[in-house]
Amino acid sequence: MSTIREDLLAASQAMAEGDSATVVVICERLLATQAGTHHDRIAARRLLSDALVFAGQAAAGIAQLGLALQELPPPDTEELRRLTKEVLMALYHRHYEQGQYRQALDSLLRLCALAADEGDLPGFIAAQTGIANLFAAHGDWRRALGVHERSLQYDHELLSAEPRIVLRLHIVGCLLPLKKCKAALQLLDECEGLLGQLSENALRAEVELYRGLAWQELGDWEAALHSLDIARQLAAASTLVWIHIKSLLHSGQCLLAANRAGEALEALEQALSICQRIGMPLQEQLCEEMRSQACERMGQYGEALASERRAHAISLKLVRQTPMAELRGQSLRQLKRMEERMRFNLSRQENAALREAQAEQRDTLQRLQDEIHTDPLTGTFNRRWLDAELERRVAQKNRKPFALMLLDVDHFKEVNDLYSHLAGDAVLRELGTLLRRFSRNDDQAARYGGEEFVMLVNQSEPGTVAAIAERLRLNIAEHSWLHVLPDRGVTISVGAAIWRPGETQSDLLARADEALYRAKHAGRNRVAME
Repeated sequence: MSTIREDLLAASQAMAEGDSATVVVICERLLATQAGTHHDRIAARRLLSDALVFAGQAAAGIAQLGLALQELPPPDTEELRRLTKEVLMALYHRHYEQGQYRQALDSLLRLCALAADEGDLPGFIAAQTGIANLFAAHGDWRRALGVHERSLQYDHELLSAEPRIVLRLHIVGCLLPLKKCKAALQLLDECEGLLGQLSENALRAEVELYRGLAWQELGDWEAALHSLDIARQLAAASTLVWIHIKSLLHSGQCLLAANRAGEALEALEQALSICQRIGMPLQEQLCEEMRSQACERMGQYGEALASERRAHAISLKLVRQTPMAELRGQSLRQLKRMEERMRFNLSRQENAALREAQAEQRDTLQRLQDEIHTDPLTGTFNRRWLDAELERRVAQKNRKPFALMLLDVDHFKEVNDLYSHLAGDAVLRELGTLLRRFSRNDDQAARYGGEEFVMLVNQSEPGTVAAIAERLRLNIAEHSWLHVLPDRGVTISVGAAIWRPGETQSDLLARADEALYRAKHAGRNRVAME
């Protein structure tokens, strides 16, 4: 007859092999005997929780951790405090994965208090990291980064390499959305050094994951895909589900950016399947959003709309669960000292939180609409918006005439050939900034395709339109491009046409294109009116 320790070892091995059914059988049998120490029973409940979550029963898995907390006596010994903190941290992670941020915050506050009373610096920093993650989940990257940087002040007092690496990885996770890729890559190099001879696949997988995200942010899709593939392989070898999901999700984003929509859709659907199986709504929302873009790129518009609606429904559910009103209203120090007061205020603030959730949902919807109509590289409107806007304008009765300026970057192919496509992207990005800055009042700029852009100008007098086009051309030509191209400038050619009542949008674009051709044929870096 096997001992309790042998049963736990067998369950651990089965969990490592992904055999959740065996883990459930072993742990439920062990717990039914009422035998073993507190340590044994807590270990059994944690294993059972992991197996249930892996099998897609997240609520049951969380319930097991709740039972583990109930079974633990008051934490008046070092061993009991350690077990309590481990269970609280596990509860935080499970609640966070499910988007149950209020419950996650409760676990973190209890963990903060225990760690502070005990003088457990790694435990206290782990709790602070969790609080920062709640800010990050709401997109408040600067505040999350501030919390992490406060933790970094104690870096020299951390004796183990693992918490130092984990802290740096969380900081990297905040730096990337803030476009601080150079600083992120420097921290990742520090992580590599700290890893040394550690045989810790989880940390190595996470380092490669974030390295892939940094390359993705810099637009190097192949380098990003290489790092993400390494992270995915390491995660699969260690059953690190969240890293597996993230690597698939971001691989899908990179593949989509590289115009490999079919491969992107395959990666995103793999990630989505895992999210739905084990219940990770926040990642599921991100997967659905990206799947919508991939389906749209492939012309599967019905599927794209269905994914967008599912993402919206998940977003609405998550935003109602986020206690950001409370989290914003308290500093980290107040959160630690005022746990009971905060819980009391939760019920009083329910109505205010609901109103805030509704306002945030409106903001989310507006942001989704903006993203649908915005070119991700240049920040200008995209072709979809332009087509709809021109259709709207020409369909209006008694519409006042307006002008359309079609502009093209001169010798753009040379930029790509001589300096790389990354440099070409940088030129387009900078040009988008200049066009948006140049747009005045209700004039609007949109990317027409490749290196071609359109400016819609609410003027109909030819001389005025020509003067505006010439100012734009000079603005681009006289701009300093040294930070993008070290030894050359950038110029544009412009073809402008004024809409005639009754004219279709295709005819208007065709006339502007003819004028652009004349400007190009006449030597480039000039304006031609149709």
